[in-house]
Amino acid sequence: MNQKYEISEIAHPKYPWLHRIRALSDVRPSVQKGDLGGYVQGTENLSQEGTCWIFDNAIACDDAYVNQQAVLGEYAVVRGSALISGNANVRGNAVVDDHALVMNGTVRGYAHVAGNACICADKVTEHEPTVQEHASVYGVVAGNVCVEESAIVLPGARIENPTPDRFRLLATRIEIERSYYRMHGRPEPAARDKESQTKASNHER
Repeated sequence: MNQKYEISEIAHPKYPWLHRIRALSDVRPSVQKGDLGGYVQGTENLSQEGTCWIFDNAIACDDAYVNQQAVLGEYAVVRGSALISGNANVRGNAVVDDHALVMNGTVRGYAHVAGNACICADKVTEHEPTVQEHASVYGVVAGNVCVEESAIVLPGARIENPTPDRFRLLATRIEIERSYYRMHGRPEPAARDKESQTKASNHER
C-alpha cells in the first residue's frame, strides 16, 4: 500500500510528542503532495487510505482514529479512543473524547462529544447532525438535528430525527425549522419542476 502521508520532524510547540503530517501524494483537492497538515501521535491516528485529513493545528492523539473522508481542522482535538469517520467534519475548538463516534455531520465551535456518544446521519433522509457552540453530547444524535448553545444530550439519551424538518436543541428549549412548503401545508414541487424553475431563473439572469 502506498502511503499518502508521513510524520514530519515538526513537533507541536506545547506537546512535543505530537508531530505534523506531510502529504506524500495528492490526497484531496485542498491537499497536494508536500502540504503540511495537523498533528498526530503516530500513524495509528490517521488512515493511509481514503481522503481523510488533519488540517491546520488540529490534533489526533492517544488511540483516536480518523478514516474514510473525515477531516479535522483548525484547533480541534480528537483523543481517547474516539473514531472520526464517514464524511465527518470536526473543527473550531471542538473536542471529541473517550469512546465517542462521529460518523457523519459537523462538530464545531467549543462543542464536546464524549463518553459513548454517537453522531450519525439518518439512514432514510441521509440528513446529518451539527453540534456547535458550547454544546455537549454524551448520547446519540442522528439525522437533521442541531445541538447548540450550551445544550446537553445526556448519556443514554437518543435524539433521532427521521424527518426533513430540522430540530434545534437549545439550552432551554427545542425549536423546529420547516421548509416553506411544509410550514404552510402546500404541495412541494417535484425534483424535475425544481430543476426547471432553477434553469428558468438562471436564464432570466
